[in-house]
Amino acid sequence: MRSGDTQKIDVRNLPEGWNKVEGGRNSCASAPTVYEGVVSGTYQDIREDYAQRGIELPAQNSSVDAEIIDQRTETSYKVQIESHEATQGKWKLKITSDDDIDELLG
Repeated sequence: MRSGDTQKIDVRNLPEGWNKVEGGRNSCASAPTVYEGVVSGTYQDIREDYAQRGIELPAQNSSVDAEIIDQRTETSYKVQIESHEATQGKWKLKITSDDDIDELLG
């Protein structure tokens, strides 16, 4: 992907297992919606698994801007995807958006 390009992700390619940790419909309007997923394995293996789904994860312990597209409604949502090492062999992936993404991941 070229620098400056925002990757576009089809929501159907996201794996299951995202849990809302803050924000969303029941919080103040200015709070971002944050979903997390914990994945086991080496980060290289996790990145390869996501790459096969058409999703480019950021480098370890960093973030990348993306757009998640819901093909059913033809709506796109600006998000930020972060990766953090949770414990040895486990990675926490976080999707943050100022948009209401409850319909996508909830």
